[in-house]
Amino acid sequence: MTRRRGEKSAWSLLFALFGLLFVGVAIFYAVTYNNAARNGVKTDAIIVDIDSYYTTDRDLRHVATVEFQVEGVTYRGELNEYWSSMKVGQVVPVYYNPENPNEFVFGKMSWVLLLCFGGMGSVVTFIGLYTGITAIRFNAKLRRLSENGRKITATITEVRQMSNVRINGKYPTTIYCKDEYGHEYKQKFRASPSEYFRTGDLVDVYVEADFFDDYIVDVTSYRPQKPLSEEEEFIYVDGGQL
Repeated sequence: MTRRRGEKSAWSLLFALFGLLFVGVAIFYAVTYNNAARNGVKTDAIIVDIDSYYTTDRDLRHVATVEFQVEGVTYRGELNEYWSSMKVGQVVPVYYNPENPNEFVFGKMSWVLLLCFGGMGSVVTFIGLYTGITAIRFNAKLRRLSENGRKITATITEVRQMSNVRINGKYPTTIYCKDEYGHEYKQKFRASPSEYFRTGDLVDVYVEADFFDDYIVDVTSYRPQKPLSEEEEFIYVDGGQL
């Protein structure tokens, strides 16, 4: 259980780093644009060519080439952005470096790109950090109770699963169980599509000595008491919980 939770927390934190990468791209884009707007000179350029090609992944890409003049000298180069509304002959704004006009960038900020990378990156980072920290705390509590507490076998009395919601490919799930002394427990977690939990089956619960309010349900200890029936297999394959 500890190893699985450790792997889960590592993957979650890696997921958070992936989100931070997206946030970093958004920040870099915003800083680059702001620096160009603050230190550069704005002028109009004309799109003289749009080159279209396929990448090795068969993604269609477009590159717009523009021309503009500075003190009678014509400068030509590829624009750092392409918008689907662009066409040959269109006038677009650019910011150029006054010390080297060959260095220029598109003169409009793409709020769609900024929001997509920044917004999506923030959400991914939050989910990764939340799930990672939750897994670390769960793992620490399980280690503490499994080493210093006592193990109790409990019977699952109810399973609630949000089968229409997925977080990192897993369903938010809550199982309720009761031990032979009548103490009730519940555990919230996210179950993968390959996991199922059925009322009447058994799980292990670790409690702190005789303080039954301090506990944790080891969902990986789930033990079915009988094989799935054909009807139960049909329900399980369709994504329901038993």
